[in-house]
Amino acid sequence: MKRFNGILSLIFAFVLMIPATGTYAASNSNYQRAVSAGEELKKELSKFNSYINSGNLYNVDAQYDAFTKKIRNTELLIGKVSGSSNRNYLNTTYVRPAKIAKERVIYEISQIRLLYIIDKRFDLNQLAEAESDYAKLERLQKRAKQIKEAGGYESLPTSINRSLHWWESYIVERLNANTSEEIVPSEIGTIHDFLVYLNHVYINDEGSLLELKGWTMEPVGEDGFGFFLRSFSRSSLEKLDEINAKGNDEAVREWATNIVNAIDYFSTENGAVWYAYASSACQGYVPSSFPEDSYRYYVGSCGYTFNVFNADSKNKTPSVFYDGYLENKDNY
Repeated sequence: MKRFNGILSLIFAFVLMIPATGTYAASNSNYQRAVSAGEELKKELSKFNSYINSGNLYNVDAQYDAFTKKIRNTELLIGKVSGSSNRNYLNTTYVRPAKIAKERVIYEISQIRLLYIIDKRFDLNQLAEAESDYAKLERLQKRAKQIKEAGGYESLPTSINRSLHWWESYIVERLNANTSEEIVPSEIGTIHDFLVYLNHVYINDEGSLLELKGWTMEPVGEDGFGFFLRSFSRSSLEKLDEINAKGNDEAVREWATNIVNAIDYFSTENGAVWYAYASSACQGYVPSSFPEDSYRYYVGSCGYTFNVFNADSKNKTPSVFYDGYLENKDNY
């Protein structure tokens, strides 16, 4: 009987150990997942800090949302770890440094994004709303200065604030002009500022703004440079076809003209002849909205380049390819 009772006791003890072992395994698994996410976040933090320290506000802006999401996902995994001391350790090790980096630029990102919104307001002829948003920007700037001074944040590269100042100056020019028409900034600023400006010249299709982003500047030959528009999405190309199909090709022509004027002004300011092209990997899709003889070349069925304009090497007078297209489109 005693032997039987002993066996029962062993069985009972083993049964009691099963949930405890399962809980330990689950807890340990949660901890390992949190650590793995934390290590990935640490790598992203290193990249994010390198973007900040490079002084290129636009790269920081492009990475900001993904970095923020990485922080949030890591926090969620840490929240599933058992033991407050474990969670505190993981948050201190991984999340806190990432949040400090994010908070270091949060107001600058907020400002540049609000400036982009105001820029769109002009293109949509929402002048009153642009004025209202600019007032928000001024309040944001004042609040940011107070918090930065009180919080002792690490200073940012001067080029970040210079880019913000350049964009604000351009917005003020548009506010003073009190018109929805695109204007060329009176001061070009850095090449980064100018390229981002080109990316924010929209095609206004009856109140719907089409963004054609991806402008870069690259050497052409030994003594020249060109502006290139990369990475058209197929949806953008199809949208261009739709614009032309309903007879609103003037909107695309206006976009091209604005790009021409801006690059021509940049050319004059820098004492050089510049060229602008738009290009894309077409993924087997050739937009019918552009005539065949405006293409520079084809690469199989997956690449092409067409002129936005060529500056004449003698008199530096740009000519928009869309002018010729509109005059002769019925012959294509």
